[in-house]
Order: sequence, then structure tokens, then C-alpha cells
Amino acid sequence: MACHVRTFPESTRTAHEAADAIGCEIGQIAKSLIFRDAANDPPVLIVASGANRVDVGKVETVLGVKLTRAEGKWVKARVGFAIGGVPPVAHDERLATVLDSDLWHYETL
Repeated sequence: MACHVRTFPESTRTAHEAADAIGCEIGQIAKSLIFRDAANDPPVLIVASGANRVDVGKVETVLGVKLTRAEGKWVKARVGFAIGGVPPVAHDERLATVLDSDLWHYETL
């Protein structure tokens, strides 16, 4: 499987902007969101289709944890990337990860 990193002069901060810049469906954009396990404090990564909103309650049920929003400084310190620039791989520590099943509908993300 090939992976090609591209940069763009325009903003790709949101899923809509990224899809417009690259010329794909918004659902093909994999957005990486970091949450904080409220009880044990490790980061939790949710990789969601750009077309979807994350239902935190469903994720909490699947993982059996209570999630809270992660602050920017905490994300940078724990994951190694700033909010808005968190990739789905290459983090500073191992992360519990949830993958949006809608991403399987696409051959290319």
C-alpha cells in the first residue's frame, strides 16, 4: 500500500477544506481526534470519517470508559502533535484507538 504525503497552499484544517483541496469526498478524509480517559488519563484516538460527527457516548460504551475533552497542551505533551495536526499514526505513546467503520467504504483515504 502506497502512502503519499502532500502539502497544500490553502487551509486543510477542516474535513471540508481537506476534501476540497485534494478533490475527494468528505467521507474519505480520516480525522484524528484525541480524547482523554477520565479515570486513568491515557489518550484515546478516534479516527473518524470526515462526513461523521463522533458520538462520544457510543465510544464510551464500546471502550467501557468515560472520555473527556483533551486540552491542547496535554495533547501535545502526550501525543507529540498539536490539536488540528494529529495524524492517525506515529504518536509518542501507544493509544487506544477506535476506527470509524464508515472508512472501510472507501478504497482510498
